[in-house]
Parts: sequence; C-alpha cells; structure tokens
Amino acid sequence: MKKRIKLGILLFIIATTLSLILLGCSQEPFNNNVRENKAKEQPISKESLQKPEIILESLKSASPEEVIQAFFWGHSNHSKEVVNATLYHEYEKINSDYPEIKQWEVLQITKLLNPPEWLKDSEKQFNQVEYFKVKHRLTLNPGYDLSNTQLAEIAERGEIEWYFVLAKERGSRWFIVYYGN
Repeated sequence: MKKRIKLGILLFIIATTLSLILLGCSQEPFNNNVRENKAKEQPISKESLQKPEIILESLKSASPEEVIQAFFWGHSNHSKEVVNATLYHEYEKINSDYPEIKQWEVLQITKLLNPPEWLKDSEKQFNQVEYFKVKHRLTLNPGYDLSNTQLAEIAERGEIEWYFVLAKERGSRWFIVYYGN
C-alpha cells in the first residue's frame, strides 16, 4: 500500500512538471508578464539617480574611475559643482559650464601601471597617486557659437585619449590633479 502511494505521488509530480513545461511556462504571455514585473520593480530611472547632490555625496567614497566619470558627467550636465568637486582644490575652474557641450562621453578608462615619466611630476606632494588613460568623445550642441576653438577641436577629433592623474592625501578622497594630452 505504501509503495502504491509513493509511486502515485511520484507519477503525479512527473506529470505536473511535464505539463507545466509543455503547456504553461514557455508561453509568450507568461514571459511578457515577467518582463513587465521587472520593469515595475525598478521605477527609478538611471537618469533620475544622476543628480548633482547624489554625485557630490558619492564622491566622498568614489574610486578614481568614478571620479573621472563624474568629471565628464559634470561637463555633460552643466554642473560646475560636480566638475569642481572632482578637481583638487588648487585646480578648480572658475568657469566650467560650457553650454556648447551636449555630451561628453567616456568610452574607456585604462589604469596605467607604468605611466610615462612626464606624468610622474604630479605625484610628489601626495600619499597615493594613480594614473589613467581615458578615451572619450565630445558632442557639441548645434546652434551655439563655436568660438571656443578648444572645444570645437576636441569635438572634431572624434574619439581622443587624455591622461588623468588622480591623487589622495592622507585621510581624504580621490581628486583629479592633472588631465590632458
């Protein structure tokens, strides 16, 4: 009797599993519902998280790569506060808001383990220094006076690479102490 009950339960489980596989779970409406639920679970868009206040707060514990990303984000989103917060206080810009900039996109960040010798000049006064090569692309807004020839030249070149030196003093966070080519 016990063997029949066990065999019956086992056959029921197998039959149920097969029917679910063949009839239910693989149907398109079920998969669509799953996708919709995932979208509803993430109501906050990436753009809404990218507010200057949030980025400024995150810089307190940001990695060097995140500081570089914030630098470009600040330019793309015309946030002078974010741009200046990424720069070492001696290098803060008086005017870092260029309305001509539509988007300044980071394409690749590469950490340099053996940087060129000329980059090493900036490390003398800091406890920790890291070097990067950043490939980026600048897009300008149409209709603006492009008399800022430096921005126009950068945009015309397409993908370009700049060197970045980030430093950290004892007990502080990462700052950009040099960037350029």
